[in-house]
Amino acid sequence: MHKLGNNIRTFRTLRGISQEGLAAQLKKSQNWVQKIEAGEIDITISNLEAIATVLNVEPNMLMTFNPAQIFNNCSNFQGNYINYNIQAELSTISDILQEIKKKL
Repeated sequence: MHKLGNNIRTFRTLRGISQEGLAAQLKKSQNWVQKIEAGEIDITISNLEAIATVLNVEPNMLMTFNPAQIFNNCSNFQGNYINYNIQAELSTISDILQEIKKKL
């Protein structure tokens, strides 16, 4: 569930949608979205489909997306280095976006 939650957070952030915004579109609480993203609660297929619709992705993309796969075929990079750095970068990007949204 943690990978799914991370992928939901990644696509939500890339779409510029806050947890509150996603929750409002789904008619759920921000706390529910937070728990889904943290992998603390299970998600039903209907909720997964609803989240995917809001985020404009296929539901299986939320379950299987791995940012490292984008770079794994590049001969200049090694997979473990990429995996670590992409996760760190996504976390940093998410933090920066949250700070920007607070200032708006």
